[in-house]
Amino acid sequence: MADLKAVDPKEKPKEAKRSYFGGLIDTFGWRFVVFCILIYGVNQSIALTFGGTARTFYMQDSIEDGGLELTTLESQKVLMFSRIPWQIKSVFGIASDAFAIRCYHRKYYLVFAALCGAIGWGLMGLFPSPTNGAVILYLTFTNLAVAFPDVLIDGSVAIKCQKYPKMAVDLQSLLWGALGVGGVIAAACAGFVYEAIGARPMFLIVACIPLLIGICAFLNWIDDQPDPDAPELRKKFFVILYRGVFGGHKAEEDDRAVVSQSQRSIPGFTETETDIITGRLYILAAILCVVAIAVGAIGNTLSADQVIEWSVIWLLSIIVVSTSLWIFTKGISKNLATTAIYIFLKGAVQPHSTLLVYWQRTQKLNCCQSSLDPSDPDDVFPDYCSDSQSGAFLDYDLLPNQLHRPCLSDAFLSYKDIGAYVMLTAGVILYNKFLSGYSYRSIWTFSTLAFLAISFFDLIWVWRWNLSIGLNDKFFMIFGTEILATVIDRFDSMPFFILAAKLCPPGVEGTLFAMLMGLSNFGSDMGGYLGTVIQSWVGVTYPTFEGLDTYIIIRNCFKVIPLFMIPILVPSGGPLDESEFAEPEDEIEVTEKGVPVRGLNEKDVPVGKEIEMVKVGEVSAVGSEYYDDVIISEVASIASKQ
Repeated sequence: MADLKAVDPKEKPKEAKRSYFGGLIDTFGWRFVVFCILIYGVNQSIALTFGGTARTFYMQDSIEDGGLELTTLESQKVLMFSRIPWQIKSVFGIASDAFAIRCYHRKYYLVFAALCGAIGWGLMGLFPSPTNGAVILYLTFTNLAVAFPDVLIDGSVAIKCQKYPKMAVDLQSLLWGALGVGGVIAAACAGFVYEAIGARPMFLIVACIPLLIGICAFLNWIDDQPDPDAPELRKKFFVILYRGVFGGHKAEEDDRAVVSQSQRSIPGFTETETDIITGRLYILAAILCVVAIAVGAIGNTLSADQVIEWSVIWLLSIIVVSTSLWIFTKGISKNLATTAIYIFLKGAVQPHSTLLVYWQRTQKLNCCQSSLDPSDPDDVFPDYCSDSQSGAFLDYDLLPNQLHRPCLSDAFLSYKDIGAYVMLTAGVILYNKFLSGYSYRSIWTFSTLAFLAISFFDLIWVWRWNLSIGLNDKFFMIFGTEILATVIDRFDSMPFFILAAKLCPPGVEGTLFAMLMGLSNFGSDMGGYLGTVIQSWVGVTYPTFEGLDTYIIIRNCFKVIPLFMIPILVPSGGPLDESEFAEPEDEIEVTEKGVPVRGLNEKDVPVGKEIEMVKVGEVSAVGSEYYDDVIISEVASIASKQ
């Protein structure tokens, strides 16, 4: 009989190597892992890409074909208002933090957002030919169903990463992977599905996604724990808001000379000063919310010939927002104030519109290539179709010496975005390898000049010079504009989100970071507003597109403006520099690394264990001007996230 080896009871058994998903499930639980995949890979990626494709084509198609037949200006006004939820993300964060429902900060808000999404997509699919006002309401609901959960899941992920720092990278990889895989799947099939069944059935399919999210949220797959201090937080919200409006009383102010770092919510500020700063951020969030709603509402009352009114609204909006940002954030940091202004103005002064989307797509009014109904005497081509100079022909061999519009199919316009999703990762890798060591000003100067150069590709395309040198439209679009623009977008956005994270002081970083992300969205949408102004002034109309090249030239001239703002508004330093709110070295010697700091909700949170997260959120589009939304990547510092 073989001798049995004695086992030392003190010896710990070797842990079996866990698989990637096994480690995530063991750490966070399978429900939370699945819910993250649903939010990022299904709700943010598949739903918005799949539904966004149907939405874009649905607004363009003729009423006979089951669409809304909106002009480029009308579609821009609809999208401008419906994207308000993306502009006021900080309001969602404040509401969920301060006003818990039945002591839950996220669970029931997720259910509410999911119901809004199901109602919005469902009504879009059920009712044919709704009014523009109804479409705005439906699309606002659908954007709310993605923007609100994006804020809520960010908070949950931040908490998990703080609690399990060794698994933070794996969790972030899961989010990136789910987002990328979902986007590729949606981009690969959205156009084909649209050609097969049309927009309204696609809307009904997408409506099932928020329903699934709502059910899982109600079952608390997000792992939202009830907060017994919720009533106190609600009271503290009003105290903070009062201090933000009226300031603190002298009797409440601490003697800064005797206040140690561990007694400050924000490094360098006492608790009362922190409350004042936070209260002012609440006021700023309310101002941005009011301005966003006002701009969207007023814009929908203006017509194409009211160019002066459009211009005045655009100018007043950027003045009000920029002034408010300076007044309410300079008390935290002047670098933060100028950066916030730059984030907003950078998008606001770069016009864009849906003109090229209409120009490049195959449609009867655009390409003069659909067959006519012989039994219908009114079914005729537009007069300009008999003009060979109009360019509205699909068959290049018919008139080889004339201009032709691209007339790209819906399937191709969807399928092409697969390459753009892939290039997102390539852009991040190239940035980390070659640009991360340069200053913010240098990186943004380079990316701005690169964007300016790429923008002239549209002019080459409209003038059809690409055909003269033997490049067909599909090749020119994918391997020219799409890939280059996506890579440069990574170069431009990565340092922006890193700088935003570094400028957010601990204690208010959640509210402030969400506000900066909302500002980025707001600025981009104001760029669409400016594009509408230029389009109306030039007089570009569908389907003749007279003056389209003039619009592109003027649009490109505006892209130079950020070059003059960079030296004034962008702080010196680079992505590898430390945050200006880093813990002072003399205090580190006195306090142990990781000593808790009292946060705004009076709970102790550790400091000195900073984790940087990189995630992609708000993915409602890929491509330079195919969709009207913009890919937003977020870099969140969770040094003392609660």
